[in-house]
Amino acid sequence: MSIRTLIADDEALARRRLVTLLGQHPDFEVAGECEDGTAVAAIVERFHPHLLFLDIEMPGMSGLAAARLSYAPRPVIVFVTAHEEFAVEAFDLDAADYLLKPFDAERFARTLLRVRAELRHGDDGSARVLRVGDLEMDVPARRVRSGVQEVSLRRIELEVLLRLLQRAGEVITRRELFTDVWGYKDDVVSRTLDTHVFELRRKLGRVPGQGGYIETIARVGYRLTCGDS
Repeated sequence: MSIRTLIADDEALARRRLVTLLGQHPDFEVAGECEDGTAVAAIVERFHPHLLFLDIEMPGMSGLAAARLSYAPRPVIVFVTAHEEFAVEAFDLDAADYLLKPFDAERFARTLLRVRAELRHGDDGSARVLRVGDLEMDVPARRVRSGVQEVSLRRIELEVLLRLLQRAGEVITRRELFTDVWGYKDDVVSRTLDTHVFELRRKLGRVPGQGGYIETIARVGYRLTCGDS
């Protein structure tokens, strides 16, 4: 399947770089470009893209505002920006990724892997389920259950929990999580991870000592406890 892609960025050089990088991946097709946030809705309605790259600071309407609009069908959204401070808000909008300018071809390729995985929706026939106590995740379906209750999680919350479940009982450093989930290579000083862990604890309803509780390891990272399981 050709992944129909739109690019919205007010900088011509930034748009051209995305076009050039996408040209190295034959399964992606650039269907259109725009430089004004107010034009995003119209171009999405015209081309019905699978993927939308959105700059955040654009004339007329910000990328964040454009992402809040209703689209049918809704494309996978990747934000591309030089501003780290909007990351939490972007992921709250279920962005597939948050590319910080400048980024290299390797980082961009990891973004496209996420996009492909999102568009497949786990239809590879696998049925892998991860469990710690009575906390479980159906990985292909991205469905989480805590006890008898199904838990609704945002995309990044799911990605963080997946890493913790995959290495339950182990300490995972903050840097590892930032690299695996957000794609950052260098040390990052940010409350983004703490915010997502706080929300995970609240939604999962786990308590200290119970299997599946996310334990903070001071100045290091986090560990999903196994409890008595």
